[in-house]
Amino acid sequence: MSTITLRRGAVAVVVVCAVAFVGQRAVRGGEEGPPPTAPVSVEQPPALHGNVEVEDIRFDPVGAGKNVVAVEVKNLTELPQVFGIHIQTKNRPAGWGAQFFDSLAAGEDKWCRFAFRMWGEPDAGSWVRLRFYNPPSAADWTFDNYFQEVKRAATDLEPRKPEVSPGLPAPPDVTETIVHRLTQIQDLLREERYDEAWEAFSLEHRQAGFNGLFDSFKQAMSEEEPRSSWSRDEFLSLVPAGAELRGKAVVLTAHCGDAEWHIEFVQEESRWQIDWIAGYTPPFFLWSNWQERLLPEMQKRATPHFDIYYAKGSTAERDIDQIAERRESGYGQIRDFLGCKDEPRVRLVFFEDQLTKFKQTGHRGAGMASGTTVVEVYNDTEKLDPFHETTHILSASLGNPPAIFSEGLATYMSERLGAPPLKIFGGGESSLYERVRQLKKDGQWIPLPELLTYTDIGSEESQPVIAYPEAGAFVRFLIDTYGRDKFLEAYSSLHNTADEDARRQNHDDLRRIYGKSVPDLDIEWHSVLGLPCEETGTVP
Repeated sequence: MSTITLRRGAVAVVVVCAVAFVGQRAVRGGEEGPPPTAPVSVEQPPALHGNVEVEDIRFDPVGAGKNVVAVEVKNLTELPQVFGIHIQTKNRPAGWGAQFFDSLAAGEDKWCRFAFRMWGEPDAGSWVRLRFYNPPSAADWTFDNYFQEVKRAATDLEPRKPEVSPGLPAPPDVTETIVHRLTQIQDLLREERYDEAWEAFSLEHRQAGFNGLFDSFKQAMSEEEPRSSWSRDEFLSLVPAGAELRGKAVVLTAHCGDAEWHIEFVQEESRWQIDWIAGYTPPFFLWSNWQERLLPEMQKRATPHFDIYYAKGSTAERDIDQIAERRESGYGQIRDFLGCKDEPRVRLVFFEDQLTKFKQTGHRGAGMASGTTVVEVYNDTEKLDPFHETTHILSASLGNPPAIFSEGLATYMSERLGAPPLKIFGGGESSLYERVRQLKKDGQWIPLPELLTYTDIGSEESQPVIAYPEAGAFVRFLIDTYGRDKFLEAYSSLHNTADEDARRQNHDDLRRIYGKSVPDLDIEWHSVLGLPCEETGTVP
C-alpha cells in the first residue's frame, strides 16, 4: 500500500470535458468509506500546503476498457472546497483524457471514485497520469493550474485478470428483464429522446464513455459514424442472444451484424443501467491503420513515380490508364519547372465516393494529403485537381514560405498544366485572373499585406474561397512578370511564421529579390489585373 499526501485546495468530482480520443467509462464520485480496490504503490510526492489533502490513491486492476481510480481527499478548512482531477492515459492505439470535479463540505474526508479508459490492453509503453486541482469553481479550472501530478506506468499497476470461464447463465426472469430493458433504451434512441436515454447509463459509463457530458452523448447519437463511440444505428440493430451473471452485473450478449457485443447491466437506484459496452470497434481504430488494413485488398498500378490504389470495379479502375499517364506527365512537368533534384514517390489512393472515403479513413471531404500520401474521391461527377498535391510534395524540399506562396504555387501549377484550379472553390472553369477580378468586383478581397501573414490557407478562418484564387493569381503575376528563377528564390528565402520580426524580414527579402516593396508589387499586380489598387494595409 502506498499513500500520497497532497495538500492544497478543494475537492469536487464531475466530468467537464475530454482531451484526445474520447469514449470512456465514468466514476462514481463522493462515496463514503474506502473503495473495494487494492492499494497500489505510487510515488510519495513532496507535501504541498493548501486547503485539500489527498491522503490515498488506489487503482482497480487495469485493463482495456473501463478502469477506476479511487482518491481519498480531506478538506482541511471550515469552508466548502472544490477538488479537481484530470486523468490522462496513453497506450496503443490512442490516448484518453478527461477532468472531473467534486465538492467537499467543511472538514469533510471522503473517497472519490473516477472512471477512465484504456483503449487497448496496457503494455510497456502505457501509462496513467493524475493531476490534482483546487480551483475556486469548476468553471475556473485551467489545465496547467494543477498543484500535484502523479504518473504511473501501467506495468507498475496490478493488471486485470482475463476472464477464463463464462459466468453463470442468468435465470430466465432476469434475462427477460434485461432484454426488455435493452428494448426500452433502443426505443428511446429510436425516438431521439436522448435525455431519457442518457439516464439509462450508469454514472461510470457516462464519464468513461462520454466524459460525463450529455452533449457529447447526443452528438455521438446524431452522427452516422461517431469517432470514438458506437453509433445509434448500430445500437438499434442489436439482437439479444443470452445473458449471464458476473458478480453483481448481468452481461447481455447481443449481435450487431457479425460482431458480438457484451453489454454489462448493473442496478443503480433500483434501476438496471448499462455500465459498459464491449465488442464494438470505434471508427478511429479502423482509421488509425487504414492504409495497412485496406491497401493490400485494393488494386494497384505502379508507375515510375506513383503507387496508385483503387477498388475493383471502381471508376478509377476504368480510367486507370488515363490517370496514370496524366499523373506521370504532371509529375515530370512540375519537377522540371521547380528544378527538383529529389523525386519522392507518391502514394495515391482513390475512393469511389465521399462516404466510402470517410468510413475507411475518418476524413470528411473529397481529398486529403499527408506527407507523400494523397487520398482522393474519383467518380464521373467528382474528380479533384490532379496536380495540386503533387506540387506540394515536390516543392516541400525547396522551403517553407508563407501560405500565399505555397498554396499559390500549387494553385498556379494546376492552371499551368491545364486543370481548372478553382473548381472546388466555386470558380468553375474560370482562370485565376478571371476569378480574382470577379471577387474584387463583388467586394470579396484580402489585402496583400494581410494575406502575406497567413500561415495556412484552407481553414474556414482563412477564407479559402477568396485566399486560394488570390494566392494563385499573385504567384502567376510574379512568375509571368519577373520569371521563374526570382520566384523560386523568393520561395526558398521567405519563412512561414507568426513572428513579427521574421515577417518584416520577408518584406525585406521581397524588396531585395524583386526591387520593389510589397505596396509597389501590389499596385503593379492590380495594374496587370486591370483593377484599381486602394490602400492595402500596413506593412510590418
